Amino acid sequence: MVGFNPEGAVKPSSLEVDSYNNEIGAYRTVAILHGNYNGTLVPISTNVDGHVLIGDTYGHGVVAAVDPITASQATIDVAHGEIHASRMWCIDNYIDLTNGQTIDFLFYAPTVVSGYETHLVFEVLWEVEGEFGLYEDPVTSANGTLITPINRRRSATTTLRSTVYSSPTVTSTGTILTRKRVGSGKGTGGTTRSNMEFILCCGKKYLFRFINRTTGDNLLNYQADWYEVPVFVP
Repeated sequence: MVGFNPEGAVKPSSLEVDSYNNEIGAYRTVAILHGNYNGTLVPISTNVDGHVLIGDTYGHGVVAAVDPITASQATIDVAHGEIHASRMWCIDNYIDLTNGQTIDFLFYAPTVVSGYETHLVFEVLWEVEGEFGLYEDPVTSANGTLITPINRRRSATTTLRSTVYSSPTVTSTGTILTRKRVGSGKGTGGTTRSNMEFILCCGKKYLFRFINRTTGDNLLNYQADWYEVPVFVP
């Protein structure tokens, strides 16, 4: 049996072990390893049927899903797992911007005291030519209108630690993190999507700025997805 310490290193089965006798369907759990990080799941045993049993230090256990054809363990990616864990939030909408119009959104990351950090990705779709920018440490004199993000697990009761506002009063945009100008400007449209996650700094604020780069109306579709997890210090 192996476990994982907070640094991610594999630990031998010499860790303290507690007996844990519990029936989970047709499978029997044998033991739970102590010393895992923040209650995250660690392997605890393999039973006589060869099924991997997963548990935590609170005595909860499940049988890991196995593909019936290849006998390989079934997995999902980290972001999908955060939806299941009730920690994934989103905002999305559309707006028709007029000639040269700019619209801003202000994002406050969780405070340092909270101990949580934000992992953010976003998607932007313009009808014709438009510009998008993400900025760190903008200077603002008013937050604007509070937005209520949606938890992607609808039964969740998780506490949201970040806050989002629309139409803040911006004095200075701050440090540019990424900026994209997309679309042909001839009615063919265009898209831009982040392929690299941003892990935002605790206690900082961020500005999302959208600018219509045409002389006519321009339909904007936007979406931001993020999850909040305890800060990991390598």
